[in-house]
Amino acid sequence: DARLAGPLVSAGGLPPRPRRLPRRPAAERV
Repeated sequence: DARLAGPLVSAGGLPPRPRRLPRRPAAERV
């Protein structure tokens, strides 16, 4: 059930992608 808990938790409330990761450029944010 761990595999089910993974997607469920992310979809539940916790962000699936942490903002700490520099995935999006700061320019796009501004």
